[in-house]
Amino acid sequence: MDFGRRLYIAMLVLALAVVGWQFALGYFTLRNNLESDSKEDLDKYLQMTMHAIQNQASDPVVDPAFLPRLVNTKLYIALAKNGQVYQQFGEKVPSHPWFWVSRTVSLGRGYTLQLELDKSTYSRSLREYVGSSFAFLPLSLILAIALAWLLQKLLMRPLLKMEVAAQVMARERFPEPLREGPGDIGRLIHAFNSMVRRVRSALERERAFTRYASHELRTPLTALRNYTGALQQGAMPLTEVLPAWSRNLDRIENTLIGLLGLTRINSEDDTLIWLPELVWSVTENLNAGQLSRLVLELDSGHVRGPREALLGAVRNLVENALRYSQGLVWVETKESPTYLRVRDQGPGVPEDKLEQITQPFVRLSNRLEGTGLGLAYVRQVAETVGGEFHLRNHPSGGLEATLIFSGSPSYPHVSGPSLQGAKSR
Repeated sequence: MDFGRRLYIAMLVLALAVVGWQFALGYFTLRNNLESDSKEDLDKYLQMTMHAIQNQASDPVVDPAFLPRLVNTKLYIALAKNGQVYQQFGEKVPSHPWFWVSRTVSLGRGYTLQLELDKSTYSRSLREYVGSSFAFLPLSLILAIALAWLLQKLLMRPLLKMEVAAQVMARERFPEPLREGPGDIGRLIHAFNSMVRRVRSALERERAFTRYASHELRTPLTALRNYTGALQQGAMPLTEVLPAWSRNLDRIENTLIGLLGLTRINSEDDTLIWLPELVWSVTENLNAGQLSRLVLELDSGHVRGPREALLGAVRNLVENALRYSQGLVWVETKESPTYLRVRDQGPGVPEDKLEQITQPFVRLSNRLEGTGLGLAYVRQVAETVGGEFHLRNHPSGGLEATLIFSGSPSYPHVSGPSLQGAKSR
């Protein structure tokens, strides 16, 4: 039995239980009220009868003139002496005690007054209630079944949407995020949406890796094949082939390293990071000459995101600025708004190339070193943390790269370690 059917049966049982509970509650409430009313009526009749008793010389008797509205077949009144009835009104009908309520009062000297009230009218009301309840039982059952069906559909709707979304995802067509809500179902949908995002991200990274690898590795692999063929045919000596092999293998290795870094950015990692600390981590691997060219303006700046990815982005910006320029390199961090800026004194980039160089494998010249993945990596990291990456040619010369982080938490400035050789302001 599937979950939906079990849920429907549970809802039906619950609805029937509510109907049964309502019937039982109404029955016992009405019965208790009728019992209370019959006892109150009997007490009232007893008080009126006591006022109608006249004490004569011999025996006390009830004057019927005082009982014009009481003496009827539903009320039995009897006066007795030592258990022998000598005066009575009404007819005592023998029946089950359930249909009668009685009261006996001692009058002294062996005299007693007994009253019995017929409860058949009250019992009839109770039977009519039971009869009417059973008459409406089929309608109650229909309503209970309909209510259980509606509740089952309502509760199963989010799960059915998840089932459809899972089937769509199984065909590698990722569904739109499902609407989330409160409660257990809402948390389940939130977890499902998160899973879809992670699977989509992983698949997109895998596809990007395959696409980029097939595009960029074709050239060095073709070169290796050509050099190998030339060596086999004796067209080139081994001393010339080995350096070519080494260059192309290095290119393949660097390309794979760059691609792995580009496709392994984990957007689920959420670490609080202080930007100046990332800059200091990058400078630890720089030599004295490179440190002497750095001008650090590290005010503050906090951001949440994958630490290793952000560290790689900062390293790419700083090392590119040092590699492609000969002058000073400024590294600046600020809070509110939070950003990291790197500016060099190089030749800059043609305006029509500023957007292109952030795409994978785009280089300004084939003579330049590198794989063309560095700025693409920085742009993807910025998008991962919900930020922006901008390039511009600075008015004073050189290229300026800015990482802007939106919605970053604000914290007080914390001083960091001093860097020997780097200039700080």
